[in-house]
Amino acid sequence: MMLHFPLCLTRSTSVSNTWPQAKILSPRLLRDLVKLLANTASMLIAVAFACVISACSGTTSALTPSPLANSAAQPLQVRRAATLGWQQALWSDSFVSSIGVNTHFSYTGSLYDSTRAETSLKNLGIRYIRDDGPNSTQSGHFAHLTAYGIHFDIIWPISAYVPPVANWAPTPDAYATQIGLSNIASYEGTNESNAGCTNNASWVSETKAQQSALFTYMQANGLESIPLLAPSYGACNGLANMIGDATAMGSLTTYANDGNLHSYPGTNHYPEAGCLTSAQSANCSGSYWLQASNIENPNQPVMVTETGYESQNGGCQWNAGTVGQERYDLRELLNNWNNGIAKTYLFELLDVHSIDGCYLGLVNDSYSAKPAYTAIQNLIATLADQGSTFSAGAMQYALGGSLTNVNNFLLQKHTGIFELVIWQAVPSINSSGSPLTIKPQTITLTFPSAPVSVTAQTFTNTGSLASVKVTTKTAVSSLSVTDIPTIVTINL
Repeated sequence: MMLHFPLCLTRSTSVSNTWPQAKILSPRLLRDLVKLLANTASMLIAVAFACVISACSGTTSALTPSPLANSAAQPLQVRRAATLGWQQALWSDSFVSSIGVNTHFSYTGSLYDSTRAETSLKNLGIRYIRDDGPNSTQSGHFAHLTAYGIHFDIIWPISAYVPPVANWAPTPDAYATQIGLSNIASYEGTNESNAGCTNNASWVSETKAQQSALFTYMQANGLESIPLLAPSYGACNGLANMIGDATAMGSLTTYANDGNLHSYPGTNHYPEAGCLTSAQSANCSGSYWLQASNIENPNQPVMVTETGYESQNGGCQWNAGTVGQERYDLRELLNNWNNGIAKTYLFELLDVHSIDGCYLGLVNDSYSAKPAYTAIQNLIATLADQGSTFSAGAMQYALGGSLTNVNNFLLQKHTGIFELVIWQAVPSINSSGSPLTIKPQTITLTFPSAPVSVTAQTFTNTGSLASVKVTTKTAVSSLSVTDIPTIVTINL
């Protein structure tokens, strides 16, 4: 009979491709060992302790964890729980930090030019926003937002910022000084200047000239710590044409630190079928969004700086409805993370831009929160775990039951608590944007021994959180999963 003491891993403080070198046993395991000492002959005691020591020092190949999922800063690492064995978790706060939203605080006199817009952003809990090139209206709002811990991705549109960079007003270094270097998450080149969106025959040479000049200037003027994203492409004439534009541009790795995608799935594609990866390309006539980044920024991290779903009460082509927008925006964040996207900026915070009468904002034009806003707010509040940098451990479990189309990933907090995010990757709405009723699937979580507790929450149609019934018998917990993400909290 083999003795396993898997809980030694849950307090791991290091992450590597070998067994974590944890040395601290959980209180529950210590109690188990005391009981073992009281009831086991001396020879068996020695064997038991040998097993514990070997399991925690990496010498037992039978307990080697599954390959690690890398940090969110690395590209295209799929984060999905293994059906059996050890699954490496990631820090829950790193997922929260992958969430951003587009804003337009530079729009003088717009919905954004208001303290109510600032309050909407503060209450949402998002830490990263993407906004246009600098102006005085934007700078006034940014001065307030920095106090809320907001960081900025700044676009330098080619229409206003043509080389030489030293002639820009302000220059990138002067702007960093004004806003605060530590408050700038990234700069990026021009926005959707590709031929499919501008019909500009000189777009390749002009875009490349601006990107190279901006990168060179940043390296020479103390801004090398700020990542420079590649310029974005728009699929204004379809995804295949956008891939053609990326091919015309070629690689920009010499002048960029990260890839940059605008990957709107469209309401006819739910997030997991939204043509992000090659595995989904059949849904888009063989094309997929990451093709562009593979051409433009091979082997670099990728950020999605625009994506999202429209909502309106009918009357437009791509209407997902408020319920569909909530479910799909949530799952777009989860699916992108699960496919290695370093950061995802939803478009947008407020209902300012429409597509055929549909708006993508999380907040309407009277500053009232839509269900998607409330859901993302609750997602962030549940998974946030700010503090010193934390290297998560791993959890041993089996995932069973009805797993067709079930996606998931595993997170961990400083406290040692694990959070399993799980959902059905299926359509949530019909062609007119009305919600579908999805049949729940029962899944099981089997642990080596009985956990202290397993609880779960899912999102309602208003974005609030509601408890999900979890049935636990000894070491097996079961619950129902639908197309709406469920967060399972596991205390070992």
